[in-house]
Amino acid sequence: MIKKIAIAAITLATMTFNAQAGLMETDIADLSNKYGVTAYSNGSYNGGAGSSSATFSSDSVNLLGQLQTNNYLPTLKAISTNGYGRLVSIQAFQYTGQSSFDLDLSINLHGSSSGTGYGNGIRADVGIIDAGFSPLNGYDDYYFGYDFATVFLEPSEGFGIDYTSLYITEEQDVNKQSTLNFSLNKNQYFYVVTQLTVKAEDGGISDAWNTLGMSFSDTNNLLSAQRLANPLPTASVPEPSTWLLLSLALFGFSARRKIT
Repeated sequence: MIKKIAIAAITLATMTFNAQAGLMETDIADLSNKYGVTAYSNGSYNGGAGSSSATFSSDSVNLLGQLQTNNYLPTLKAISTNGYGRLVSIQAFQYTGQSSFDLDLSINLHGSSSGTGYGNGIRADVGIIDAGFSPLNGYDDYYFGYDFATVFLEPSEGFGIDYTSLYITEEQDVNKQSTLNFSLNKNQYFYVVTQLTVKAEDGGISDAWNTLGMSFSDTNNLLSAQRLANPLPTASVPEPSTWLLLSLALFGFSARRKIT
């Protein structure tokens, strides 16, 4: 009897590891290449699909976009003293909770803008796109080089959940804020598409270097493409439940040896 308990415990522990590994393999296959950051200015593109960061630097325009593994959402920074610059981030997510869930995405744009040149200022656009259920509806790679309007409206026509736009024009050291709220069902995929643009002419300055930032109200049941493709290093430590099962198995073998 003790031998059967030990075998069952080891089998259950193995099934637990296999189930988790199978889930992750499936999600990585669907998600891992569905992210990217692109920087554009003066006819030059940098980054694109599968890029965790993108930069552009000149005497008048500087751009920095990052998707970091320890964060779910991009950090975008831009400044212009003469000219136009744009950063675009696209990333897919999957909601893995067991029941329907309302998620908030909070957005904060901080910056300063001066000058009265045509189009001078800072603009941030953030949109949520429904990507359906498995298999994930993916973007073709060339969309990662386009602007927000093209990415949000063209391939996702009928699937855009919501978007918001924030502006800073002839204002100093201000924060502009907005929140997007959307409902998710189990195993639903969605994209967050973000664009930060700066433009300055005629002696103006558009400074959003500190910065466009965003946060989810809850990340407990979210898988992100960039994090799956670039996982955080973790120690190989069994979960508490696994320790318990293995301990039970060892106890069973030990008890059997004493009996015999």
